[in-house]
Amino acid sequence: MKNNKGFSLVEVLIVIAMTAILGSVTVLSFSTLDTARAKKASAKIKGQLNLIRTTTMNKSGDTALKIYKDSKGVYYVQQGTATTPSVSDFTEATGVDPRELGGKMRLTYTDSLSGGETEIGTDGLVLKFKKDDGSLFNQDGSEATKGTFTITVYDKKNTKRGTVEIKKTTGNVQNNE
Repeated sequence: MKNNKGFSLVEVLIVIAMTAILGSVTVLSFSTLDTARAKKASAKIKGQLNLIRTTTMNKSGDTALKIYKDSKGVYYVQQGTATTPSVSDFTEATGVDPRELGGKMRLTYTDSLSGGETEIGTDGLVLKFKKDDGSLFNQDGSEATKGTFTITVYDKKNTKRGTVEIKKTTGNVQNNE
């Protein structure tokens, strides 16, 4: 009678192959999850911008939207008021909690007139629309006469996953995937 202690070479190779397949499926799942998280954030930003623009045009007051990152790296959007598109002028709306956009991503903005991409940090970014026509104010508070304002969402691997573009003169918001 033979004494079979241990595993055969074929059994070991099968286990190694199965482990490699399961590992690659797990990595692909996490990559897909990061992409979905970033695209969802882009859609939330668009929705909040459209809400603030509509609210501004229908109500009296100076509604504004602030996008910021907390100290843990999680991004939020917050409704509030501001007489100018300035972080120091922004006041959070009472009774309206900030909406979480998520972490493990990076948000930037670009103004077509000034150029250059700027990361949205803990200070945040305030966007404000005009009441009479819904156009977007420039970041210095002046009226926009041309150009676009773009918010870009990157996943944690720094791959662009979505953009939200605002046409300054009309305030129209487009979500480009």
